[in-house]
Amino acid sequence: MPVVFRGEILFVRLLLPLIIGITGGLCFRPSSLSYSIHTSILLFLFTVLYLLWFKYRSFKVYLFKWLPGLIVHLLLICLGYVITARHYVEGSPDHFSRTPSEALVVTICSDPSYKSDILRFEAEINQSFQGKRFYLCSGKLLVALQARARPDLKYGDRLFIPYVFEEVAPPLNPYEFDYRHYLANHGIYHQTFITASRVSLLNRGQGNSLIGMALNLRQKLVRGFQQFIPGADAAALASTLILGYRAELSAETISAYSKTGTMHVLSVSGMHVALVFFVLNQSLWFMDKRRWLKILRAFLIVVLIWFYTLVSGFSPSVCRAAVMISFLIIGKPFNRRINSYNLICISAFLLLVYNPYFLVDAGFQLSYLAVLGLIYLYPKIYRLWYLKNWISDKIWDYVSLSIAAQASTAPLSLLYFHQFPVYFLLSNLLIVLPVSLIMYAGLGFLFLFSFYNTPGDLYLVLKMLGALLSLCIEGLNKVLLYIERLPYSSMQFYHYDAWYYCLMFLAGLLLIFALQAKNKKLLYVFSFIMLVIAIYTSRSKIHRYHIRQVIFYSLRKNTAIGFFDAGKAYVYSDLKSTDKAFQFSVKPSLDAISNEFYFIDRVPKKNKNIPGHGGNWLQFYNLRILMWDPSMDNHTFDKTLNAEVLLLRGNPKVKIADVIKWVKFQVLLIDGSNTNYRANAWQEEARILKLDCYTLKGVAAYCINLNLEKN
Repeated sequence: MPVVFRGEILFVRLLLPLIIGITGGLCFRPSSLSYSIHTSILLFLFTVLYLLWFKYRSFKVYLFKWLPGLIVHLLLICLGYVITARHYVEGSPDHFSRTPSEALVVTICSDPSYKSDILRFEAEINQSFQGKRFYLCSGKLLVALQARARPDLKYGDRLFIPYVFEEVAPPLNPYEFDYRHYLANHGIYHQTFITASRVSLLNRGQGNSLIGMALNLRQKLVRGFQQFIPGADAAALASTLILGYRAELSAETISAYSKTGTMHVLSVSGMHVALVFFVLNQSLWFMDKRRWLKILRAFLIVVLIWFYTLVSGFSPSVCRAAVMISFLIIGKPFNRRINSYNLICISAFLLLVYNPYFLVDAGFQLSYLAVLGLIYLYPKIYRLWYLKNWISDKIWDYVSLSIAAQASTAPLSLLYFHQFPVYFLLSNLLIVLPVSLIMYAGLGFLFLFSFYNTPGDLYLVLKMLGALLSLCIEGLNKVLLYIERLPYSSMQFYHYDAWYYCLMFLAGLLLIFALQAKNKKLLYVFSFIMLVIAIYTSRSKIHRYHIRQVIFYSLRKNTAIGFFDAGKAYVYSDLKSTDKAFQFSVKPSLDAISNEFYFIDRVPKKNKNIPGHGGNWLQFYNLRILMWDPSMDNHTFDKTLNAEVLLLRGNPKVKIADVIKWVKFQVLLIDGSNTNYRANAWQEEARILKLDCYTLKGVAAYCINLNLEKN
């Protein structure tokens, strides 16, 4: 084993205190006072460190060798807190939400995405307008513009919009993705939904000119794929795989890649940057003869790799790869050896100083865990089996890579995505050649397309490359869709808390170290942790089996009711299972609480405990639900109807006072399929009549437990 000197892993030791400081800033929202205090401490520690450096002998610092290290660590903790506080824009005194105004002047700071007549983008707030005067302000806003045709808006455009916004809503349904937390980590706490007619374009080109040029180039290249690659899905996948542009990618394609463990292909990361480096390195082979040419080649490759990083979206994973490969490229002409772990920590350190919120980004975390797994686990797994045959050895080499990456990221992937791809080895083996071919052909296509202006010789070449890309992508998709449909292709995991997956990760580390060091004590600790995990998992499954619950989901425009019993779920809804609202708001709870789910209309009723659906009635055990929709307007009944829950849906033209003449109920629910006007009127009427009323729009879902859960 090679000797590792402390100087070689300097940033391994410096990264931890920076992360501690950033974590403190994330957990405890900084105020102006705490920011000032920590900034003062930071300056004081820097001054002390400066004096100790230049007065090393005078102050006899060599007698206290631990002191400089302690000061550096404290300085980095304060630095982490301060840079996190600087990114916490909502706490700023000039945040736009703190001062009422008539309008806002904003600049588009992301690449706008147009889908389903909605143009979405992030906007940087520059000024507020009040009383014929403009005032400087700060903050970011998520903007959704309703327009029948795509507005001609792009990154860097400065707009004048009305002062209309709302806070991003928290998750309203059980186990729903916390979109508010996700946006908060990107500095966005408010959103607005307005029509395009209420927006005025002031001027263009107000953003970063380099980013604007890169995004314009990406849009041009995406249009090139759309022009020359037959099939919208193939063009969308090429744009995603090569350029990181995912706006046009279908939900079916994303699902196939996610369930087969090949989602990393759709995220521009280390593999993509390595292929770009290989192409550039081979293209500039003639610059390898003199030292100054080697330095120039290294400079050109680094610049082009960072330009590719910018064009592909500047995500944390591609930034990590770009930083690491940049240090390797720069060090090669000078024959400098760089420790792999130190290199990883240098890239993480620089990225966190640039944006401390990368620390809570799933892509950032998964990217670094995967690289650590490849560096540490891959050599050990590969050496377990020696194969003489060249082809077999290459297959085993890639299998080792896949196992190392999957093992190192599995606990975190389960925490975020709650599923494990069973056939990840098969799918990764089958995609390696097609993906490499797509990347090489795609990069060649982009290079030629950048010189394409009018139809000519290049047109035929681009057409041939487009056909080749389409053929490879269609074949790749067919293979992954086939694997996705295999039995047990994906294992769904219950939504456990973060500590559960931390224990799983710790158990994995202990097993690796125990086997490497042949340490029985570590193996005993590993066995104990696995026992704890097994007991907790079994208890959770028993707990789920005894849940008997009804959930009325909070949706914007639809109806959905979930009935949970003995590990199974039955759903009544006007949504399809493929609809975005169903996938985002309903399905997470179905996956978390049940092992399987059925739509009520499609389930044969075998016993009285399965929710029955008869006309406007639903019954689940002793719970009766009457759904009053427009078909029941102006309807008279022979006798009084009894129900535990009355659900108003579909916007019926009825008054509550008329309903209670015919129906006796305990709870009145108003779902999202009704207009806001009618829902508000019913709420007011229910208040006057002193009825128990709940509106399922913009508030949390309504849950009814039918029995006491057994412990």
